[in-house]
This record gives sequence, structure tokens and C-alpha cells, in this order.
Amino acid sequence: MSRRIPTRASRSCCLTSGSVGRPPVRPSHTSNPLSEPSCGRGVRCARTSSVFNGLHHVTDRTDTSFRLWMKDGTWKRVQDALPSKVRQAQGREHEPTIGIMDSQSVKASEEADRRGYDAGKQMKGRKRHLLVAVLGLVLVAWVTTTDVQDRDAAAGAVLPRASEDFPSLNKVWADAGYQGPVVADAAKQAGLAVEIVRRAEEDTGFVVQKRRWVVERTNAWLTRQRRLARDYERHEHSSETLIHIAMTGLMLRRLA
Repeated sequence: MSRRIPTRASRSCCLTSGSVGRPPVRPSHTSNPLSEPSCGRGVRCARTSSVFNGLHHVTDRTDTSFRLWMKDGTWKRVQDALPSKVRQAQGREHEPTIGIMDSQSVKASEEADRRGYDAGKQMKGRKRHLLVAVLGLVLVAWVTTTDVQDRDAAAGAVLPRASEDFPSLNKVWADAGYQGPVVADAAKQAGLAVEIVRRAEEDTGFVVQKRRWVVERTNAWLTRQRRLARDYERHEHSSETLIHIAMTGLMLRRLA
């Protein structure tokens, strides 16, 4: 007995009746890019595929509000205005005095203008150098290629930026990758004391490290964002901006 193949008319009937058949296909886009339903709104951009305010075709190569706010530092200023309110809500002083420093290597897309190779993690991409407060809120974010050593990034950008933007900061915890005269000299010039938190000799396997787990949790927060699961941006400055946007959204949810 031959198998009956449904005709176009019968398939259309099934779709309208809702019993069987392929579900109707919704349009993938609208005529107005500003009303694209799949895009986020505002600081939700890091969690979706868009960048700012529901714009459909937004990249760091177009002259949009995202790029303008990135160039004049608006995104960074918005993020810097919120940590004091979060700290106050949790009964802490307005300004941080202690920070935790670490880096995270992520894969970068082929669109990236610069990528490096991390021989230790066998990864080609970019590296996020972060300095966070004890609540895990990002104070300094600097994105480089993965071949940049942690100590060079700390001495060249992270510690100087931290001392300039947060004069109340006086101490930084870090892992063994930051030990040596390079970081020590930079910390002295910045007026900061860097304390190396070492792994205990009796620890085997995965063990949560004292104090250092705070910045590791921040790395996990960032990688949960769809736009930060890997580095999709062409320029490193755009990647830093998306970190600021992601942290802004996190702090606004805490204050809501």
C-alpha cells in the first residue's frame, strides 16, 4: 500500500486547525529596525544579541548611541556611579578600600582585529583583566589579547587606573601570577599594597581559594551574559564597554 503524501492544501488545512503539521513561521524581522522584538532594551543588551536600545543592526563600526557613549565614557561613568549605592544598601562604606585582581581568557571570533594565543590554556582569543571590590563589582576592566601576561597588564593599566579612579583603594589581593618586581614596582608607584594569596600546599584538586573566589564569581557573572560568553567584538574597547553595561545591569537589579 502506497503512502499518501499530503498536498499543499491539506497542509494548510492542518495548520489552520491546529491539530497536526508544521507550526506557522513568524517573520524573522520587522520593517522597522527600532522595533525588532528579538533585541534587548537598554542595559539588557549584554544579555541579548543587540547592543543598545533595541537597534537591530548595531556593531562597533556604526555611528550609534552605543559608540558615542563608548567614546565619551558615558557607559563607564554610569557604571562608576552605582557601586557606592549598592555598597550603602548592604551596609558598607561608600568607597572601596580593598580589591581583588585576576584575569579570564575567552575565545574571540574571527571578526576581532587582534587575537593572541594563550599557551597555558591553549586558547586563541582575548583576555579580560579585572579588578573587583569585595562585593564582586568591577572597578577596572581592561581587555587585551591572550598572550599578554597578567603581571604586565596589572603594571601597565589595571593598577594605575585603580589608583586614579579610586583613591580610597589601598590594598589588592591577587594570585601567584602577579608576583615579582614588575607588579611590586607598579603597586608602589600607585600607592597600593599587593598581597599574593597562595594556594595551600595540602590542597589537591579544585579548592575554593580564600579571597580570590570573589573575582572568580565575577568572571562567572560575565560569562553568563550572552554577549560575553565569548568575545564577539572587533575592537577591544567595545569588549570593555560591554563589561561595563553588564555590571550596570547587575547593580540595577540589586537596587530594584
